[in-house]
Amino acid sequence: MIELALIVAASTLASGLGGAFALRLVPSVRARLAGLSLLAVGLPLAAVLLSGAVMFEMGTDVVILAVAAASSTVAIAAALLVARSITAPVNRLRAASGALAGGDLSVRAPEQGPREIAELGASLNEMATQLERLFDARRELVAWASHDLRTPLAAIRAMIEAVEDGIAKPEHYTQELAEQVRTLSALVDDLFELARIDAGVLTLELENASLALLVDSCVRGLQAEARARRIKLEARVGGNAIAWCAPNQVERVLLNLVTNALRHTPSDGAVAVVVSAQPQAVTVAVEDSGAGITGETERRMFERFWRADPARSAEGSGLGLAIAQGLVEAQGGRIWAENRPEGGARVAFMLQAAPEPTARGSGRRLMQNGESPTKRGSLQGTERPDAGQRSYGRRGFLLLVGGGLSSLVWAGPVSRLLSPLTSAASQLVGNLVPVDGWRIYTISGTMPMFDRSSWRLEVDGLVKRPRSLSYDELKALPRAEQVSTFHCVTGWTVNNVHWAGVRFQHLFDLVQPLPAATAVRFVSAEHPYEDSLTLDQLRFPDAMLAYELEGEPLSRPHGAPARVVLPEMYGYKGVKWLTRMELVERQPEGYWEQNGYDQDAWVGRSNGYHS
Repeated sequence: MIELALIVAASTLASGLGGAFALRLVPSVRARLAGLSLLAVGLPLAAVLLSGAVMFEMGTDVVILAVAAASSTVAIAAALLVARSITAPVNRLRAASGALAGGDLSVRAPEQGPREIAELGASLNEMATQLERLFDARRELVAWASHDLRTPLAAIRAMIEAVEDGIAKPEHYTQELAEQVRTLSALVDDLFELARIDAGVLTLELENASLALLVDSCVRGLQAEARARRIKLEARVGGNAIAWCAPNQVERVLLNLVTNALRHTPSDGAVAVVVSAQPQAVTVAVEDSGAGITGETERRMFERFWRADPARSAEGSGLGLAIAQGLVEAQGGRIWAENRPEGGARVAFMLQAAPEPTARGSGRRLMQNGESPTKRGSLQGTERPDAGQRSYGRRGFLLLVGGGLSSLVWAGPVSRLLSPLTSAASQLVGNLVPVDGWRIYTISGTMPMFDRSSWRLEVDGLVKRPRSLSYDELKALPRAEQVSTFHCVTGWTVNNVHWAGVRFQHLFDLVQPLPAATAVRFVSAEHPYEDSLTLDQLRFPDAMLAYELEGEPLSRPHGAPARVVLPEMYGYKGVKWLTRMELVERQPEGYWEQNGYDQDAWVGRSNGYHS
C-alpha cells in the first residue's frame, strides 16, 4: 500500500512540476493564474480518483491519506513556482521605478516576463524617456530664454554706456533703443500669454466664424511681404468652412504660420493656405515649397524657444508656434506638422465645425481654455483612434440585451421595494452636494491675491464719515446669514448657497450717506472690474457684503475677501475681490454694462431672458 502511495505521489509531483514549468512559458499573467487554478484543482482530483479506484480494490484509507498529502504538496510547490515567475519581473520593475524616483533618469526597466508586466515595463521606459526629454527641454529652455533676454539687454547696456562716456549722443541711439525695448516687450508678452494658457485662465469667446474670411484677411495682410520676398502667396478654400472658434485667436495662429512659411520659402517659391471642410471638423493647412522639415524639427518645432538654427540668429523669439499650439488646443483642436509628398512643409490645424444653429441664443459662448468647447468634446483624437481600445464581444452584448429584457419582469417590483430608500438618499445627496457647480470667470486672466494684514475696504464718496475697514473690523460688524440661489446670466445656477457677511445697511449706518447719494460704485482689485447698485437695491433684505461661503471664508476664486451678493440679480452684478465702495450721485455703468449687459440685471427679466 505504501509503495503504491509513493508511486502515485511521485507521479503527481512530476505532473505538477511539469505543469508549473509549462505555465512559466505562458505569455499572459491572466493565463498563468487560470492555468495555476486548473493545476491546483486538477492534480488533487486526479490523485483522489486514482486512489479511490485503489481503495475499492484494497479496502484501506492509508493510501488515500498519503495521496492527498502528496497532491496538496505538489499544488503548493506549483503555486510557488508560478508566483516566482510573476513576482521576479515585478521586483525588477520596482527596482527600476525606485531608481527613477531617486533621480536616475537613465535607468530602464527590463521588458521581460508575462505580457502585462512586459507592457508595464515598456510604459515605464517610455515615461522615463519622456521625463529625460522634459528635463533636457527645461535646461534648454532656461539657456535659450537667458540668451534671448541677454542679447537685447546687452545691446541696451552698451548703448547707454556709450552715451554716458560721451562717445555718442542720446538721440543717435533713440531708434535702436526703442527697437530693443520692443523686442523685450514682445518676448515678455509671449511668455505671459504662454503662462495664461498653461494656467488655464485664457478666456476665449467662441462663435460660428467663416474661415474663408479669416484666411482672406490674413493673405491680404501678408501679400506685401510675400511680393518683397518674390513668393507667390494664395488661398484655396473648399466647401462651407464654418468653424466653432475664437476668430481673433485663429487669425493670430494663421499669421504666425504663414509668416513662418514665408521665412522658410526661397525666392520664386509658393505658399498656399488650404482650407477643407469635413462633417465634424474644418482643417486649415499652410503649405510651402521650401526645403521641408527634418525629423527633429517635426518633433520639436512646437517646443518653447526651440529653433532649428543652433546659432539662434533667426527672427522671432521661438515662442510663436508654442503659442499657436496652445491657442488651437484651447479651442478643442489640434495642430501638427509634416512634409508634403511633392516637397516642402505642411503645417495644419483642425477645429470643430460649427454646431447646428439653435432657436435661441446669439451663437457665442465665453469659454476658458480649461473647459471643453462643446459637448461633443475636442478633436485631439480625430482620425487617430486609440489602438488600445477594446470592443465588446458578442457574449457581452447578448448579456447586456438579456439583462435589459429581464428588467421588464423584475424592475417594477424592485423599484417599488427600494423606492423609500432611494428617495431618502436622493434628498440627502441633493442637500449635501448641489447638482450644478460653480464656474469661475475673470476679465484679466488672473485672480487678485488677498493679504489679510494689508487689505482695506474703503467706504467713501458722498458720506459724512468715510471709513477704511480692515478685514477684522469688517467681520466685527453685525453678522448676517442666508441661503439663496445664485444665477449666472449664461444660464447655469447653483442652488442652496449658504452665505455669511454684513448687511449693507450696517455699513451705511457707519458712514452716514449724504442726501445726494443714490448709488454705490463697487471697485474690485481686478482692474478694470467694477459695477454699481442703487441704495434702494442694496437695502433689500437679502443683499449683503459676503465674506463666507458654505461656512468657510471666501476662497480666492470666489472673490476673497469680500463680494457683493444680491440674489434677485444675475451674478455679474456681484463684484468680487472688493476693495472700495464709493457712494455717488448717479449710478455709473460698470464693466459688464459697457460690454452690452443690462444695468439692472433682474433674474429672468434682462439680457434676453424676458418673461
